[in-house]
Amino acid sequence: MHVLCLKDTISSALRERLGALVVDESPGVEIDRVYRVYGIEFVDGGVWLDILDDGGSHLFIVPMDLFEIVDPELSPSWVAIPGNRGSLWIAPPSFGLDAFMDRLSDGEPAIEDDFVAAIRRVEMDRPRTRIPRPHERSRNRHGDPVWSSKRLVWSLRWLAAAPDAALRAVPPDIDVPSEIAKDVHHWADITLGQDAVEPEVGERLQSILAVFDEMTVDPLEWTTDEFAEGSRWGEQRARASEALRLLGADLIDDGLIGNV
Repeated sequence: MHVLCLKDTISSALRERLGALVVDESPGVEIDRVYRVYGIEFVDGGVWLDILDDGGSHLFIVPMDLFEIVDPELSPSWVAIPGNRGSLWIAPPSFGLDAFMDRLSDGEPAIEDDFVAAIRRVEMDRPRTRIPRPHERSRNRHGDPVWSSKRLVWSLRWLAAAPDAALRAVPPDIDVPSEIAKDVHHWADITLGQDAVEPEVGERLQSILAVFDEMTVDPLEWTTDEFAEGSRWGEQRARASEALRLLGADLIDDGLIGNV
């Protein structure tokens, strides 16, 4: 299941309706970003989604009211877990273990292993519904440096991702190596033209673009096998990872779906 974020703050009216579960009016989600859902909680008449933090280490809950569903398929690994006062949690089975989240926070090794396994199992689910890509659902905001910088970060995340994650991020009919290069080129050109990145980041971007230009002379550089195992692509991933580090952005493999 995937959802598209439409709002990044909880209004006072929504806060009043949802009650004590709301601990922060700004739950840390990004408008126009697609999130994979790792569980659904029904509590006191409200619907809450379990979202994985960018570091991939813990879940946080956000109200469904901030999102729209773009991929309705529930993970076949989920089960119904009854809770207190008639609440219900649809989630991986291990989440229903006694005090699971508390034990996870305490760093209990066996629980950490169960958590990682459950997350990886959900991430194996490929969307059956075609999720609109950013350029298909967003109006043209190329003139906005903040927007352009966000799109640059996602294009670099796509390039820096593990090959299997990059390939499954988009529908199978898309030529991923070529599309990544075009996406990075597009947003790098725009942000460099807007002076929207620091010089050090700009140098990394120029290096990435120069290598892509060199690679265009050899069609074999653009095959899926070469993309997955070739040294040139491995070097490009390293350059993209370094650019992301300088931008203060996390490397996100599974979160690419719907965002590139």
